Amino acid sequence: MLLVCYDYFRPAYQAGGIVQSLDLLVQMMHPYVHVVVLTGKNDLGGVLLKREQYLEGVEYLEPIEVPRRLVYFLKNDVSCVYLNGLFSFTFFLIPLITTRWLRPSVKVIVAPRGMLQKGALQLKKIKKKFYLEFLLRSGLLKNVHWHATDIQETLDIKAFVGPSAQVTLAGNLPKTPYLAISIPNKETEVLKLVFLGIITPSKNLKRVLEAMAKGSRGIFLSIVGPVGDSGYWSECQAFIEQASLQHAIEYRGPVAPHKIQELLTENHGLILPSIGENFGHAIYEAFSVGRPVIIGHNTPWKELRARKMGWNVDTHALAIQNAMDEFLAMDQNEYRVYCTNAHQEAVQYFERVNQSEPYRTMFGV
Repeated sequence: MLLVCYDYFRPAYQAGGIVQSLDLLVQMMHPYVHVVVLTGKNDLGGVLLKREQYLEGVEYLEPIEVPRRLVYFLKNDVSCVYLNGLFSFTFFLIPLITTRWLRPSVKVIVAPRGMLQKGALQLKKIKKKFYLEFLLRSGLLKNVHWHATDIQETLDIKAFVGPSAQVTLAGNLPKTPYLAISIPNKETEVLKLVFLGIITPSKNLKRVLEAMAKGSRGIFLSIVGPVGDSGYWSECQAFIEQASLQHAIEYRGPVAPHKIQELLTENHGLILPSIGENFGHAIYEAFSVGRPVIIGHNTPWKELRARKMGWNVDTHALAIQNAMDEFLAMDQNEYRVYCTNAHQEAVQYFERVNQSEPYRTMFGV
């Protein structure tokens, strides 16, 4: 039995791309091993999940119930415990401690999900530093196996644990890209962008707004995603009003995963200049429907402008503004090239990683 632990699982969707990765992973592994998922009853923000949508093999638990269910499964036929993220007390630390205490021989795999990335560690820096030092000094991570989704995460893990860390590289499992893409009309004076992500400082929405205030007219922005930091969102709203951007900006709230690709096709491109992305499901999904992107440097998606599929930018307003203005000035012919190249990137990635072998090897099935 493979026991998967994470705070959120389908039908939760507001918590971001990790939920989607786990859903696809569980679907892939079901033919090879019995999978049980231990997760929370709520979506991000405390929204209670609808019970009629609960899934077979998934246990939706209150925090107080987690230790009891862990003990039950660990006393039975669990062969591997798969932990996601590092900073959850309920679904990372408690499962790790319980497994080490009750079944120290059981294989434990930790997927950091980008939480060891340099940019991510800068947020709440002191608290994270002390916590990670505790994990290392406690011995809880001794003989742990690690799952990295790209080469950079492999380096991040080894920088944290040491060069002897046991790491398996297996790429994030993505949605199927569109077989054929539709390319909307692109005039040189109009640009429709979508910001798609949880609204927190790490996603840099306010920098996008500042770039819009400084840049050319003709840029319209749809903001899509749940509010993860209400104080930060209030700052963004105040800036929109102060800069008189109301006419150019629409907030659409969170959108269910099955509607995201369609939403992306309604726009010319995606803008998400975040501090860092372990994978960036929103970025991949933009590529999957043939849409260029404006993103930061700390993602797996590099050299976009040279490859004519988007822009990697520094996360300050001027750099974002320059990319937006260049995108705005793009004509139909050039835009078609960018759309085609973006779609090809998604197709090639999907063909490369949509294989069960690396995961079966990692889980030992």
